[in-house]
Amino acid sequence: MIVVDRSLRVAAMNSRAKSLAEAAGCSDGKPGNCHRTLFCLDEPCPGCPAGDALKLGFTASGRVTVEGRVFSARVVPENAGERMVCFLREVTEPDVLLERLEAGERQFWRIINGIPLGVVIGELVNDSRGKPPDIRIVAANATFEDHTGIPASK
Repeated sequence: MIVVDRSLRVAAMNSRAKSLAEAAGCSDGKPGNCHRTLFCLDEPCPGCPAGDALKLGFTASGRVTVEGRVFSARVVPENAGERMVCFLREVTEPDVLLERLEAGERQFWRIINGIPLGVVIGELVNDSRGKPPDIRIVAANATFEDHTGIPASK
């Protein structure tokens, strides 16, 4: 958490923000702009919602990306916009994992759609006695649809 004034000069930081600033090694110990103190940037961070919070007068959120690191940022104006409380949370790892998961899924479907065999992913649907009398199609490749006439969306 960081408290900044209208010009984005740091007024206060919690211990986590101080650790981030120390790791960046940009601060000379004097109060400076948040983007300089935290990320060694001369301009506000790409995606920073502070400008929107000042303009709109209420909480704004965004994603700040600096040198491959991604932060979820929420900026809350206080005292009629004279200062803002900025909450940053690094989300780089979840973003990278999600990107890898989506890439893996795309690769899976490229392979499945490229083979001449029908492939279906189904879910057993149990009746009131717990017996699986039916299958719900979750996904299928085009070959499955061509061979069976059953659309994957059913």
